Amino acid sequence: MLLFIPKRNMLVIFMDILQIKYFYYIVKLGSFSEAAAELNISQSSLSKRISSLENELNVMLFDRTTRRVNLTDAGKIFLSFSEKILFEYEDIQNKLKDFSIPAKGKLKISTIPVMSQYNITSLISGFKEIYPGINIFINETEYKSILYSLYDSEYSLAFLRTNYIDMDKFDIIPISTDKLSVCIPKNHPFASKKSIDINEIKNEKLILLDQNSGIYDIVVSACKSACFEPNILYTNTRIETIIGLIAAGEGISLLMDKVVRFFNNPDIYILPLSKPINSTIALVKLKKQKLSSNEKLFWNYVSEVFSKKNV
Repeated sequence: MLLFIPKRNMLVIFMDILQIKYFYYIVKLGSFSEAAAELNISQSSLSKRISSLENELNVMLFDRTTRRVNLTDAGKIFLSFSEKILFEYEDIQNKLKDFSIPAKGKLKISTIPVMSQYNITSLISGFKEIYPGINIFINETEYKSILYSLYDSEYSLAFLRTNYIDMDKFDIIPISTDKLSVCIPKNHPFASKKSIDINEIKNEKLILLDQNSGIYDIVVSACKSACFEPNILYTNTRIETIIGLIAAGEGISLLMDKVVRFFNNPDIYILPLSKPINSTIALVKLKKQKLSSNEKLFWNYVSEVFSKKNV
């Protein structure tokens, strides 16, 4: 919180450093919606924070009579001050970093079992290097169990696919994107193809991840959208088992491309779908969920890592 101390007959103005940051991002990106997406908050929340800032300053910072983001004369003056304040704030943080009290305690994270395939292990390792005093407990389970644990506040943070979460209820930091691929034995007739339409697998015996996995729902939904019911022979909880069954000629499967390639099995062939079905892995939290100090540290760390990657 910044405090402007009055001299004689001046108002005391309180403003949050986040308000200044929000203002700066709107100007930098030229859009309330783009700034909200970059800052991982809703556009309505962003607008309220800016209105609060304008009320505190008793000026209008933005000209709202046009579709584009235009600064008022007061906004232009405030922009020059906001740049200085944010620079000084970052400088203070950097200079005091060596004197900060080391974070300790515990951090609980739930994740679907794809940590290695999407470099989540490296992400956690990087966080641990910065905060060695924080003990991290990881719960690997399927997405339905994760959703229940988030709604019950058993966990506040989780890595999972965003395909079937209510985006109005969750904040997300995208980590990786992937696509569904068809996995077949090397001697399968489809092996001569370079890509395949999902309709072509309607008579094939499918071996899928079980019903608690998000992939099961993605595959079944894709088949139904193509107007056929999938012919499911087996389901299993382990991808390695499914890959082994495919290699043995028991059937075919639809699995996420990066996940199946990670196992590098020479006895299966991976075919892309001609019409891609994509999936995003993200760190998620419920919008209403209050985070502990360690959870905030991890959320901010992941956000910073991926904002730098996207620059």
